[in-house]
Amino acid sequence: MQALVIAGALAAAVAGGAMTSGVMWAYDTFIDDPAIVAAERSRLTAEFTAETARIVAAEQLRQFKIGERAFEQFYQAKQEDEAWEAAARNLYLMELASYAAQPDDAGQPCGLTQRDLDYLDGRILQPDGVAAGSK
Repeated sequence: MQALVIAGALAAAVAGGAMTSGVMWAYDTFIDDPAIVAAERSRLTAEFTAETARIVAAEQLRQFKIGERAFEQFYQAKQEDEAWEAAARNLYLMELASYAAQPDDAGQPCGLTQRDLDYLDGRILQPDGVAAGSK
């Protein structure tokens, strides 16, 4: 009976070893094969590179659109400011011309000289070096 137990134990050891060897062979062949690992690594690298490029392009497009929108808003505000400034300037010039054309109490044209008009218009500098009307 002891011999039978020993023989069974030996058979189990041999079978276990064979099974372990078979599993290790399958692992080395199908899972841990360097060629398969290298091919999978290169495939994943290509996928990740393509996905990264897509994400970077999408972010750059988003930032470009934000910059474009900000520029358009700035440009529109600048155009509006320039239009208001031109309208104010035209109104000022019309008022100045109207005043210059009015006769004084003696019936003479306005007593403003060209130098006075230039000073009021800001083309003559004040003593501190600042153009008239710019303060």
